[in-house]
Amino acid sequence: MVAIGFALRLWADEHDGRWPSNLPSISNELSSPLMLHCPGDRSHPAAPNWAVFTPENSSYEMMTSGSRTGDSNQVILRCRVHGHLLYADDTVFDGVRRRRKIP
Repeated sequence: MVAIGFALRLWADEHDGRWPSNLPSISNELSSPLMLHCPGDRSHPAAPNWAVFTPENSSYEMMTSGSRTGDSNQVILRCRVHGHLLYADDTVFDGVRRRRKIP
């Protein structure tokens, strides 16, 4: 999730500090839509490339829609499988605590 968060932040930095409204918007920042598939997801098929990607292929859902990046407590992304949350400050809440995955 943190890697997706970095891609979301790159996109926002190039778009007036606003989060994207959907995950296909960040196709230039992610090398493959396979990153949008949680390893524990058995109900959503992974898309092998961006040409066939649809939101149904993603294990994650955007929790923002064009909002500004300034609020570090804003939830940006949610894993539909585990309920983990990605916050605007690049921390992930895994159901137990909020932690940074990459130092």
